[in-house]
Amino acid sequence: MTACSRLEEKQVISLMKNDLQYTQNYSTKAVRAAVILIPVFGLQFLFTIYRLEDITHQVINLVMDGLQ
Repeated sequence: MTACSRLEEKQVISLMKNDLQYTQNYSTKAVRAAVILIPVFGLQFLFTIYRLEDITHQVINLVMDGLQ
């Protein structure tokens, strides 16, 4: 093996290592995207279709409307 190919191998390994480290953050990015997109698409109304008798419906409705 030449020195150039060893350097290339080290670069590829470091890139793969960095890619594996970034995959751990996908779950937090997915949650953040969901929180942002729920009000954009109006999905909060799916949670408040059925009216509950107690105060929980009002609290859920106020929280969901406040996210907009």
